[in-house]
Amino acid sequence: QHPERGLIMPDRFVPIAEENGTIVEIGEWVLEQGLEQVKNWRRRGYKNISLAINMSPVQFRARRFMDTVSAVVDRTGLEPQAVEIEVTESVAMTEVQQSLERLEQIRALGLKIAIDDFGTGYSSLNYLKRFQIDTLKIDQIFVRDIDATPENQAIVRAVIAMSKHLGFEIVAEGVETLEELDFLLAEDCHVLQGYYFSRPVPVAEFDQLMESGLDSGTGRSYISARRA
Repeated sequence: QHPERGLIMPDRFVPIAEENGTIVEIGEWVLEQGLEQVKNWRRRGYKNISLAINMSPVQFRARRFMDTVSAVVDRTGLEPQAVEIEVTESVAMTEVQQSLERLEQIRALGLKIAIDDFGTGYSSLNYLKRFQIDTLKIDQIFVRDIDATPENQAIVRAVIAMSKHLGFEIVAEGVETLEELDFLLAEDCHVLQGYYFSRPVPVAEFDQLMESGLDSGTGRSYISARRA
């Protein structure tokens, strides 16, 4: 929140932070704050809630990255399985051997791994198989207007089928309409994410959502409640 410019969105300040290197410190702060918040929610009875955190390419490649992640997990005392590290497809497929080693280190800590924005980079299915990830996130460009776009329907069906055979959880990003939601539910997509359910909200407002019946362990019932 800038005193004169108001709310500055991440697409404006993150590239600057990546360029000058401060994204590493910002990322560490975000990680610690996020883990502490999830720990607080779980302490209050929301046992199934977990946290997915996007990793900047600069942060992911930084020498101290693993030491930082390990130290924050130890400091907060949150069980590692409650945390999922999201790495974009393009980052994972750049310097593949280094990415494989880094992802193996993350998994060794007990954290989950997600490939974000799948379909927008330069995927090698051979490497995708070797990454041993937990979650594959279908980019919103394939979800947008999917009910009226046969090409997107074919791509999403193929990704869902492949993911199930490889044992990945599937997340569809950018769900904004009832028609998109209906299509993805019919294709048995595991998790849906997008403005149809809620825009980003502060912690206090998210608390109100949970108190009104949102349970992270029963996403389908939440969808049904919203549709009703």
